[in-house]
Amino acid sequence: MKIKDILKENSIKILSVLIATIVILTIAFAILYLFTPVLIGFQTTSDGVIEYFKNVLNPSFVVKTYVNGGLANTIISVYINQPDNVKFYKEYYGETLEIPFSALTNYVKSWEKHNVINTSILIIATYIEGGKAYTEAEEVEYNPDWIINNNPIQIVAIINIIPKIIKTDNITVEQITKQVINTSNVTKYPYTINIIEEEYNEPQIHLSSTVYTPVMNILYFYNFSVPLSWTTLSNNVKNKDNYTAIYFCTKFVGNVSWFGASNYYSYIGISYSTHVHDSPSVSLDKTYLSTLSNPIIYTYYNATIAIVTYTLYQRVHGLNIPICNLSVSEILSLSKFGINVESSSGLTRIVFTNSSGKYVYYLPIGNGSVKLFYTYFGEFVKTLKSLPYGYAYEEEGKVNATKNVCIGVNTIGVTTYYFSNLRTEIYLLNPVVNMIILHGNAQVYFSYFVYSTGWGMPIEGFILNYTSYYYGFKV
Repeated sequence: MKIKDILKENSIKILSVLIATIVILTIAFAILYLFTPVLIGFQTTSDGVIEYFKNVLNPSFVVKTYVNGGLANTIISVYINQPDNVKFYKEYYGETLEIPFSALTNYVKSWEKHNVINTSILIIATYIEGGKAYTEAEEVEYNPDWIINNNPIQIVAIINIIPKIIKTDNITVEQITKQVINTSNVTKYPYTINIIEEEYNEPQIHLSSTVYTPVMNILYFYNFSVPLSWTTLSNNVKNKDNYTAIYFCTKFVGNVSWFGASNYYSYIGISYSTHVHDSPSVSLDKTYLSTLSNPIIYTYYNATIAIVTYTLYQRVHGLNIPICNLSVSEILSLSKFGINVESSSGLTRIVFTNSSGKYVYYLPIGNGSVKLFYTYFGEFVKTLKSLPYGYAYEEEGKVNATKNVCIGVNTIGVTTYYFSNLRTEIYLLNPVVNMIILHGNAQVYFSYFVYSTGWGMPIEGFILNYTSYYYGFKV
């Protein structure tokens, strides 16, 4: 055989081997890409990060706990949020915990009939060192369909504990009812809140001959009317202005997320998110409003709220001694939007149920949720911005008003727009308040208030005064 033919034959063989190698490598890389976790998103919290991976082989939740940036053994407690409950799932001592999606299917099925974008799993991690314990919490957001359909997603929750002592004030039913009164006039403007208390002892943990017992206490607020926006009429406006009616409306549209909030840090992740599209409105005439004291007209959303208090007890000489605790407030789900009127002379009725029975209390704090919310949920109402918004004065058809007060036919009104355009949500919150004046004189000063909350949602309101702006800090 000639050298030329030999080279030609060898070239063909080499080319064939090269092509086969390329094909094999291409298939190998494709398989490697298919089965290697690929980061598709992440979000940060006050004490860690949550990473989302595409993972065909291992759909699961993974919890990794760190102390000062290094992997460390901690007590990991896992709670699953349901529309109306918080379920304890598992307790584990170690640095990494993996939970397959398939193990959670029965816990998540209750979300199938709900209009929900995402819910969450609550993780509480506790590090023990030198007889002291340090605790952090994190909400791990996910879509229930991922678990129900066993989607190829892996969620990695990284919690970093920085040991330090933090003074906390946990919300308890004793705080909520500390202004309880006894009264025979319980039918005057009643407003009812149903609170149920549950307590669970988690499995004991034995570490270095020491026994630790985590205890979870939960206060559920069912159908609590969380204020969305409001307007307050001073008694002078109510009595002296010649208005015919007050019109109030809140437009609330978009994808909205509610944050979990702890009393250690404000933001620990998103507990619940859904799509909203509602515009609750009402027009109330002067005849009705004149019967109320400093009436507050407000829009609200009915929510199931859970306040989870985690306490770790250490067994010392036969006694259980608390060595750390933490409270987390969560919005679990929403049921409806609505509108209500609160009078400062009304009463709030608390129906409290626990393992001992049912108890009824009355609070002299008005018959609505606005003043109640600011009084007892101070841990989760963080900052306040207030400003004189504008005024208007009308006398027999002649109007003097600032630019941001709208003057229409027989109407004086104000409106604001709050746009959220975060990575996880886009929504509009637009409260409107109008004073209808068909005849006579009217004057009003509008003061505007906006509160940020540990839940991530602003709460906006107007106070209507007769002779000057309102400069107080509470409704």
